[in-house]
Amino acid sequence: MVQVLIVVPWNLQTAAEAAVAGLDPTSVGPTFTINLNATGTGSPTYVACQPNVRESTWEQIQQLAASPAFSGSSVFAAADAADHLPMIARSLASLGLVQIEGV
Repeated sequence: MVQVLIVVPWNLQTAAEAAVAGLDPTSVGPTFTINLNATGTGSPTYVACQPNVRESTWEQIQQLAASPAFSGSSVFAAADAADHLPMIARSLASLGLVQIEGV
């Protein structure tokens, strides 16, 4: 399994949810539940999820994120299980985003 972080612009949340459902039919309910912006307060500008996926699904996610339909999206993968939380912190910092608490 690959531990990943997927970040998409807020306005692409519905399309991203549909794409995830297409890749993983066992996914039920909202997946992109991590609201993000540059300050951690106010309205979200991005939304993220952090699933564990099979290698083949990880490849499909990378292809989707690179498509014009998901312009502005980013995907990241942990090097190993111990890198999961550090990868999330590094990745969000590289995008200049922080999680909005309480939204």
